[in-house]
Amino acid sequence: MNGIRTALVVGAGPAGLTSALALRRAGVEVTVIERTPDWAAVGFAFTLQGPALRVLQRLGLLEAVLRAGHGGAGPMGRPPLLGPGFPVSVGIKRPVFNAVLAEAGDIRPRLGAGITAVDGTEVTLTDGSIDRYDLVIGADGLNSTVRRLAFPAALVLQRRVVSYGGSSRLR
Repeated sequence: MNGIRTALVVGAGPAGLTSALALRRAGVEVTVIERTPDWAAVGFAFTLQGPALRVLQRLGLLEAVLRAGHGGAGPMGRPPLLGPGFPVSVGIKRPVFNAVLAEAGDIRPRLGAGITAVDGTEVTLTDGSIDRYDLVIGADGLNSTVRRLAFPAALVLQRRVVSYGGSSRLR
């Protein structure tokens, strides 16, 4: 993969696990670290729609996700982007989705590990060890430690966003 032999993925949520899976399938040796010691998923569940379902289909994981989640027809009978026989969206619990991704790539995140420094390809972990990687991916959330360390001048997001949903019937 263009000279990339090793990669570190910081964050074992959906973005990190999907990245690790795709890299591993491209022949890259991948290490995944997660700062939480128990790999607790933040939040409860989420909905995957057309574009995400297409990525899962390309990764060969769509069937596993459909079995583990709950497919929906969508509002007003909207046709599914993947074609007939597929749901418009899939609701799935975060820990279940993480398990599907991890199992598919035989990914075992190193728990309780984070980073304290990034200097080019050299990364210092919270246990004091120093490793080198051809690629470092920050998939560690909204207030990313990777982003803060690699790009100190980058905008730091302080706002917490809460989403509420609802529906009403038009007459």
